[in-house]
Amino acid sequence: MDEKNDRLPSGISLKTIYGSGRPYNIATGNDENGDFDLTGPNDRPPGVGRNSGRGPDFFTIDLGLYQRFRIGRGELELRLNVYNLTNRTNLLPESVIGDQRSQLFGQPLAAARKRQAEIGLSARF
Repeated sequence: MDEKNDRLPSGISLKTIYGSGRPYNIATGNDENGDFDLTGPNDRPPGVGRNSGRGPDFFTIDLGLYQRFRIGRGELELRLNVYNLTNRTNLLPESVIGDQRSQLFGQPLAAARKRQAEIGLSARF
């Protein structure tokens, strides 16, 4: 996963994160070789290596803004953080169905949170 932080002037920070599709296991959904496993049937089809499936990629831009104010001998800091600024749907690679018997084979079932914002205030004396 590539991550880039840029510290910009005037209390602005910008962070971009990109991750290519993460691998997942493709399984037949059956116990092909009879070696019962407590996690369930997870045998791979012949010729398919471990982690040979590729899940969705991930991209987000996070923005932070802050302003400091001096008050007497103290300081107030007002902060705004916005995560996933572009509101992109980022499907979670760990939710990809690797069981070939499933009608949902190869599809992710969950997504990361969409755009979120938070406002904060801190005081230092």
